[in-house]
Amino acid sequence: MLQGIFQTLKHRFGQKLRANRNAFGRKSLKFLLSKLEHMTLRLSILPRQKSDHSLERRIERHYHDLQLNASDYYGNLLATLKHSTEQQLHSLLRLLLPWLGKVQTKRGQPLPVEVHGFGSFGSPFYMLSTNTLVVPLSLLGPPLYSPGQSELLSYSSLGFILGHELSHGFTPDAVRIDSRGRAQIGIGLEVLRNRRFRDEATCLRFRFGAEQLEEKFADANGLDLAYSAYFDAAEGDRRWDENSIEPGQTSTLRQQHFFLNFAQFFCSDEDSSQDNDDHGTDRRRVNDAVANFEPFQQAFNCSKSWFEKRYRQRTQCRLY
Repeated sequence: MLQGIFQTLKHRFGQKLRANRNAFGRKSLKFLLSKLEHMTLRLSILPRQKSDHSLERRIERHYHDLQLNASDYYGNLLATLKHSTEQQLHSLLRLLLPWLGKVQTKRGQPLPVEVHGFGSFGSPFYMLSTNTLVVPLSLLGPPLYSPGQSELLSYSSLGFILGHELSHGFTPDAVRIDSRGRAQIGIGLEVLRNRRFRDEATCLRFRFGAEQLEEKFADANGLDLAYSAYFDAAEGDRRWDENSIEPGQTSTLRQQHFFLNFAQFFCSDEDSSQDNDDHGTDRRRVNDAVANFEPFQQAFNCSKSWFEKRYRQRTQCRLY
């Protein structure tokens, strides 16, 4: 199910790139499409395995040099931190020096664990060095996922999350890295020098600040991809899924339900809601993502403000 949603999101973003509203040159457009085509989705941080025995052998090999002592708690902490630091160095060398065979990483190996990076693996994340979306198995439970749930619920929650992480591969910083995790300075600068791309990045920076630029782009673009992936496909082949709310429900009510379920992903106590330089509070993330998003305005019959009518404020900052 996740792979199906992921492929649909990739298709929608590919259509957006091919529409080429930025008027990218042929080389830049080919570079972006290649990165999108080779982006993969991976369930859990464990390596792919053909059998339990194969998985066990790979993990044993991965931790072969890590020596732990059952009676030395702090010594074990230092040993595991050292092991993680060496993994980080290995990944950095692979990113900067891809031509050195000794630092190449095989696809079947466990993913490198960052000391201050992945936390408890409660959320998906994008790995720039491997052009991979990683979805922890802990995500696949209520309220985000239940077996047999409607496609509307899947796309408005998991679809948004995958679209958000997919978008991280195409931020101003990430466009310098190709589909194999290698720095491509020349083509990266060509994309960044694109006039419209530069103007839209400036729009995001002016509206949200440099610290939140990439996350705000990922939120808005992820929501746009998830919405279009569900509604455009559903209207195109008339396949409104049977489990979606009530029979005979109008398109407007479906749209409203989509946005309400999207907002539920950020549901939290105000005191414990996420508030940092990169994301902002949960409340702000929801409101910033739907603000000036035309399908949201149509679903809830939002009238434009006096300021928007008077000064024709741009509807949304969009890199692509």
